[in-house]
Amino acid sequence: MFNVTRLLAAVALAASTITASLIAPPAVANAGGPSCPDTFAFGVGGFQIDLETFPPNLGQPSLYIPSDQPVGYNSIDINDGVRELNRLFWEYRGRCPGSHIKVLGHSGGAAVVHVWVSQHKDVPNATAILVSDPKRAAGPGGDGLAGNPLAGPAELIGIFSGAAGTDADFGAFPVLTICNAGDWVCNEDAGPHGYLYTGVHGAYDINPWSYPNFISGNWFPPVY
Repeated sequence: MFNVTRLLAAVALAASTITASLIAPPAVANAGGPSCPDTFAFGVGGFQIDLETFPPNLGQPSLYIPSDQPVGYNSIDINDGVRELNRLFWEYRGRCPGSHIKVLGHSGGAAVVHVWVSQHKDVPNATAILVSDPKRAAGPGGDGLAGNPLAGPAELIGIFSGAAGTDADFGAFPVLTICNAGDWVCNEDAGPHGYLYTGVHGAYDINPWSYPNFISGNWFPPVY
């Protein structure tokens, strides 16, 4: 027997389902599925020069840092690294807005990340890890090498442009700074011995996955 009441109920249910699908907001978190992980890491390497080529190759592919995306740049041009990191960061964030982004820089690469963070203090859902940062401000220990009076003149002749000066101008952006006490690059008070002879400059964990998201602080481990 034909039931008008059931027919009307079915029509009403279908109409409400269609309406809901039209007005429901699209899913935002990590559009793109498996290609958008919960956390995505960038790696930025330090100063590198290949004297086996002529002219010497100054490119830094940043491949020695474990990451999802190495940042390649001219290793004597900090500003070049900042521009490339900025391009890659926003390209990825536009594709995967729900991912937490972790950026680890080592040595000159830490200076790149340092400058970028200072320019983007209000960026949410991101963490920076600065390993042996030459722009590290004193306390504990001394300034990084970028605080040396010679850093300014070096910039003027196009060497390490963007690196002069030290600070901790990060705003609310979570930043972890790590400097071995004997590492001359991030603690000029240590002198060149540790950098040249004891290998402290390379004695860091540069795997971004070793550090929690949103970690911050100023680590200054002693050298034994």
